Amino acid sequence: MKSKGIQSIKVSGRILRALTEDERGMPLSQLARQTGMPPGQCHSYVTSLKKSRLVSQDAETGTYTLGPFALELGVAWLKHDSLAQKTVNLAKRLAIDTGFMSLVSIWTHKGPTIVHVSEAVRPMALNIRQGTTFSSINSATGAVFAAFGSEGIKQSVTQELKNHRQLDRSRHEKSFWDDIEVVKNDRMAATEGRPIPGVNAISIPIMGQQNTLSFACTLVGSIAELKVGAREKHRLLMARVNEEIDSWGTIA
Repeated sequence: MKSKGIQSIKVSGRILRALTEDERGMPLSQLARQTGMPPGQCHSYVTSLKKSRLVSQDAETGTYTLGPFALELGVAWLKHDSLAQKTVNLAKRLAIDTGFMSLVSIWTHKGPTIVHVSEAVRPMALNIRQGTTFSSINSATGAVFAAFGSEGIKQSVTQELKNHRQLDRSRHEKSFWDDIEVVKNDRMAATEGRPIPGVNAISIPIMGQQNTLSFACTLVGSIAELKVGAREKHRLLMARVNEEIDSWGTIA
């Protein structure tokens, strides 16, 4: 018989999910509407979540946001999930071996989102940190998610493409997906000078259980030093990394 689970944990999960989807914070009335609860019941839950530091409340505005323990849980997951550990260690090694910034990203409701940054040996004045999000249609990391992500991710990418198509008429929907087919075949995406002028990137997929995309691992460097042409050394390096990842096999 299928377990029903604990109702209070399910409700708390709805509150945390709602706060995850709005980084500006929410007043109690909005949070209650978002989670389908009466305000009084919602207040009881957020009071308990505040005590456990999963939720914080702004002293001036009264709005609720995720608390510090929510971040600690995310960091702990990165440390203890075996595939996440391998991916973070890979990013650290790439940063040391190449001297470039190396990133690990996952897909969230905001799009491709950085969960780990290995800083570059070569100094770069980039405002990239844990929690930074990328465009799903104009970045190497986004192209990896578009190529290897679930149908739900592809729908989100298509919607972003439609929203931005009139702003960038040179990238029509068909040509975008043609480019994504190349990414699939190469198992790698590269961008030159976009979305950040003067910065290049190479990104590869990290597949998890049942061959589903778990992470993107991305090298980021200056346009003068990180060359992304088909026969350039750093692109060939990432191709070898792809072969290494294949040897990981299925990680539980």
